[in-house]
Amino acid sequence: NLIKGYENYRKDNLKHPNKFYISQTKFDDFEIGKNIATTEGKIIYKNNIFELIHYNSDTEKQFEIPLLVIPPFINRYYIMDINKEKSLVKFLVENKINAFLMSWKNPNSDSRDHGFKDYIEDGVLEAIKVACKQSGSPKINLASYCIGGTLLSMTLAYLKNIEEKTESLTHLKNIKIKDRINSATFFASMVNFEDFGDLQMFISEKQISSIEREMKKVGYFDGRNLAATFNFLRPGDLYWNYVVNNYLLGNEPSSFDVLYWNNDSTNLPEKLYSDYLRSLCLNNNLVKNKYMLKGKKLDLSKITTPMFHVATTADHICPWKAVFKGLECYNSKIKFILSNSGHVAGIMRGKKSKPGKSFFYSTDDDNIKITPDKWLKSATKYEGSWWPAWIKWLAKRSGNLKDPKELNLNKYPAIYDAPGQYVIQK
Repeated sequence: NLIKGYENYRKDNLKHPNKFYISQTKFDDFEIGKNIATTEGKIIYKNNIFELIHYNSDTEKQFEIPLLVIPPFINRYYIMDINKEKSLVKFLVENKINAFLMSWKNPNSDSRDHGFKDYIEDGVLEAIKVACKQSGSPKINLASYCIGGTLLSMTLAYLKNIEEKTESLTHLKNIKIKDRINSATFFASMVNFEDFGDLQMFISEKQISSIEREMKKVGYFDGRNLAATFNFLRPGDLYWNYVVNNYLLGNEPSSFDVLYWNNDSTNLPEKLYSDYLRSLCLNNNLVKNKYMLKGKKLDLSKITTPMFHVATTADHICPWKAVFKGLECYNSKIKFILSNSGHVAGIMRGKKSKPGKSFFYSTDDDNIKITPDKWLKSATKYEGSWWPAWIKWLAKRSGNLKDPKELNLNKYPAIYDAPGQYVIQK
């Protein structure tokens, strides 16, 4: 056992000679585009921030108002298309949603000066413009996950501040982008960083300054370091479990697609990550109306877009009570659902689940002007996945059903097939 365990240790050390690294899954068992990220679609647009995927329709009719999905830029997008049973993207397509999704570019030294302004203007707003032009729709629904939701909230607030005169914000059919937003969905997303779970132990002036010194050398924060941080939050499950299995018992780790994704890390631009750590995590400026972008404060209370928020009971990254407290910042009608499980498993539920394994809480009156504990006491528990409840809410806001051919104007011809190039860049 120990001989085999030493061989496993040596292999891990050769892969990452300057970092403590331990294999958590059989990486050779997975290939992007082959057995993960397999929902069919086309890359119809790309710039130096993202690629835009337009997924193929496999239904006779589609809703006329498209959906743009904004994944977190700290991970690869394919957690939303991880396998056929738990693919949120596939679920959308099967339910007649005309789906678009952003695949973020993995930053390098050339990206050091990219900040939230770039990810908003050249990222989210550009994707909205392309999706609306491709579908011919004057309206669009938006969905986001984790820090992608934080970015979406910042985008909605930013739109309230600007005069849309520049070419990058051109309107279609005399409708400005700010008037195109039909609804916004947030999965495990925070804007109030007063309490952001176990990660808070890594946030201090001293630690941020140390990170900034390292980033200054290369222009980005190495995604492998961020992955290691997340692993340290659950050392029993994500470190010691594999030390015993791989090194002491001499076994190979099992095949697990989510852990493959968890180890497929992405970098973060120096400017953006420094701003995120200081302005949001350390100083909580977004909910204090102190975050400045292009000389103006981002005021979340100006946002009136109808919203659907999902949080999870065991989320150690975005604690559900912190998510709930952040809802008071908006001036929107909000549907809030609390799912069981954690940051990933509670969101990537799948459309079906075994009785007792999955459940969620919801209320009829959607009263969010109370404490999280009072909300939970007033909520009803439902068995199963929350996905059907969300798709029902989304369908009501997606317009009429039409022939999919009418909803793909081909203004942006396919560049190449999904999953694209950015998702496989190291």
